Amino acid sequence: LHVDLGTPSSFHWARFASVLCNKRSIESTYFTSNHTLTKLGRYLTPPATVQSYLQLNEYSDKRFVACVKVIENHFARNFDLGLVEEMSSSVLAEVISFVDQGFRAWADYKIVAGKVSFDEDDFASGDDR
Repeated sequence: LHVDLGTPSSFHWARFASVLCNKRSIESTYFTSNHTLTKLGRYLTPPATVQSYLQLNEYSDKRFVACVKVIENHFARNFDLGLVEEMSSSVLAEVISFVDQGFRAWADYKIVAGKVSFDEDDFASGDDR
């Protein structure tokens, strides 16, 4: 069965990205994001954000996938402490248990996925070696 609904607009892609990664809260990202969908129709070319989530979902360890999405969207940039206040105690315990592990997983994922770039200044030590 093939249904042609036309070419998705940027609005549609943004809505679809929010299904793959619900950024409303840490709890939403962890529990309500889709961590299993890995492919779309062969005729669709999703934007980079959607493609990134689909590639991340290919990992079999869905806890890892959820952790990376949480770290990437709630901790890796400007962290909002208000997000912690919104969490239930069970979710807060889960978040605390994987933050350190999650950062390592996120860093490993970024390196393996080739999404890490290093600037020459990152390695400047002040001496000429």
